Amino acid sequence: MSVKQESAIPKSVKKYSLNKTKICFINKIKIQKKTKKPKNKKIKKKNSKLKSKNKKTKKNPKSKIQKNKTKKQKQKQNTKTKKQKQKQKQKQNKNKNKNKNKEQKTKQKSKNQK
Repeated sequence: MSVKQESAIPKSVKKYSLNKTKICFINKIKIQKKTKKPKNKKIKKKNSKLKSKNKKTKKNPKSKIQKNKTKKQKQKQNTKTKKQKQKQKQKQNKNKNKNKNKEQKTKQKSKNQK
């Protein structure tokens, strides 16, 4: 004789319901358990920051564009001045070295003459 065993959970109830409660059957008694979502605080913070940025740009996008342009201009100018200063220093160092070399040569010549 073969006896068919029926599962305690009917097929229609095995899936999750819409309100995210998992339905379990223990000894054919219905018990509802809430499923927990994993909490990602970092992601939430990032999203909130992005939302706030979007709000700011939506309010006055032209001013933001202008600010970016001025920032870029300042950066360019700073790099130009830095390069110019570096070139000046290099020239000064070269001149100093030349002068030192000349002085050393003249000293040596005077020593040799004596």
